[in-house]
Amino acid sequence: MSPGRVVLVVGASGVLRPAAEILRDRGRVVVGVGRGVHPMPSGVAEVAVDARDAGALRDAIAPLRWVDALVYSGATSEGSLAVLQERTPGRTVHVRTLTDVGSGGRYALSRLQLGRTGDDARPWHSPQEISAAALAVLDDGVDRVLGIVDARRPGS
Repeated sequence: MSPGRVVLVVGASGVLRPAAEILRDRGRVVVGVGRGVHPMPSGVAEVAVDARDAGALRDAIAPLRWVDALVYSGATSEGSLAVLQERTPGRTVHVRTLTDVGSGGRYALSRLQLGRTGDDARPWHSPQEISAAALAVLDDGVDRVLGIVDARRPGS
């Protein structure tokens, strides 16, 4: 990615907040999509919309242009993911939760599949870990799995 390219981040006020901040610090223009419940990081333009509502999302982002997108699946629906893929000319990184295991594949997305850490005391990865892995996928387009995924137990 060259400096100055616009990146849309769905989840920029939550789990992908560190990614939005890193992209901003790299000199990217970052547009964060969120429901407006939590503030966006400083220097990140906000689009306040529930990204699970494909129609509302389509309307909210209609005037915007961006090149790449980081999309947290917990903040989207199948319909809104289709809207984002259709509008993103560059790379779309789909950050998938365990409930997404075995689903989809009909969109041309780069994927980061989230799994468990393997540590019962801290079963889920931190926003920093998730963001670092998502940015690696954005940078090189290589799908990754973060943690342990047991396809026999999706969502667990």
